[in-house]
Amino acid sequence: MASDEGAGMTAGSLLLALVLLQTGSVSGAGGVSDSRFMRWERAVAVTGAGPVCAELDAAVFAHAAPSLKDLRVYIGRQELPYTITLSQAAQPEGDEAKVFDEIERPGEVSFDLEMRDRAYTDVVLNLDGKDFRATASVSGMDDPKSLERTALGSFVLFDMSSKRLSRDTTLALQESRFRYLRVVLRGQGEMPKVRGAEVPPSREAQTVYAPVATESAARGTESVAVFRVPARVPVERVVVRVKDAFKENFSRRIKVTARGDDSGGLAETIEGTVMRVRLGAMRKEEMGIPASLGANLQGDATVEVAIDNADQAPLPVSSVALEMRERRVCFEVPPGANEAILMYGDEGLSAPVYGMGPSLSGTRVATLGPEKLNSGFRARIDSRGFLERHPEVIWVVLLVGLGVFGTVGLRSWRRVGT
Repeated sequence: MASDEGAGMTAGSLLLALVLLQTGSVSGAGGVSDSRFMRWERAVAVTGAGPVCAELDAAVFAHAAPSLKDLRVYIGRQELPYTITLSQAAQPEGDEAKVFDEIERPGEVSFDLEMRDRAYTDVVLNLDGKDFRATASVSGMDDPKSLERTALGSFVLFDMSSKRLSRDTTLALQESRFRYLRVVLRGQGEMPKVRGAEVPPSREAQTVYAPVATESAARGTESVAVFRVPARVPVERVVVRVKDAFKENFSRRIKVTARGDDSGGLAETIEGTVMRVRLGAMRKEEMGIPASLGANLQGDATVEVAIDNADQAPLPVSSVALEMRERRVCFEVPPGANEAILMYGDEGLSAPVYGMGPSLSGTRVATLGPEKLNSGFRARIDSRGFLERHPEVIWVVLLVGLGVFGTVGLRSWRRVGT
């Protein structure tokens, strides 16, 4: 009986020792930064005091901690507050324009559009028809009954479905703010019906993209590019470029497939179309598709971009590029400084809290220097508790303890029974 009690005490003591070992540990680094623990550094050349911004490239995302929480800016030993900006449209989504006063005549359709009270450039007409060509004359006014209108230009709209090409029904205006547009479509044969109109964000406010990686390849009936994308590097658009000597029109389906190394073979797929039409006044080119990928956010990923040539001649691709929205780190340069250092690569840090960020009015643009290993780097001592660093141990101990307690209980039951 004494031996059974001793076994139970031994298991209980082991659990108690582990708990004491855990609770007696020192907390982690938290938000206290120290440049000695930063593995990577980038020089930022600055001239004169005031706000400055530098574009963050893919290497920063690949080597920094998740969400860039360990990013720090130093001048000498002084840590500077910073802000990270993200390029995006001021108007994130488009809206509809109301169509009214539509009049149909042989070879002509005219109508008015009521616009939202904001700046706009492109206006995409929803035309119900195929294999057509029409010229759209556009004028603007602030009163739909006014006879005084401002001419905004003429645009060729077309659909070339029968030739396995694309269509273009976009009025590519200069940035305007007229509350009403008068559109007159003229062409030969049956004119397309007007079903509506959409107004995307102004081109002046659209997103700026930065390159992540560029590749090119060809494989049978497909033009293929394969990328290895490090963990946490954003991918938000795919752009295809053809060789300069290639002047033909084309339309190709494109499929983007991403497989994370830790996804168990599961893939994320995005599809779209790249195209080019240049026939006289008919001109349209779309060489990129939105492709916000999630497969590479938690771990390294393989991204394949396949352009389907079907039974047509392979598209002479010069390159395929993965791009992300432009992100910049912005900070205030103190008087007398001529170089700042961007540092990262310490996953023990928490995200900094600076309060008010730098003013971005009149911001100058600086360039990050090449990524270099911090010559003074030293690894941070992991001060987490034993169980934080080895959480699997507690399960082993619990299983052993349950086994010991079970054995003790079984022996006691047998002795009572005898």
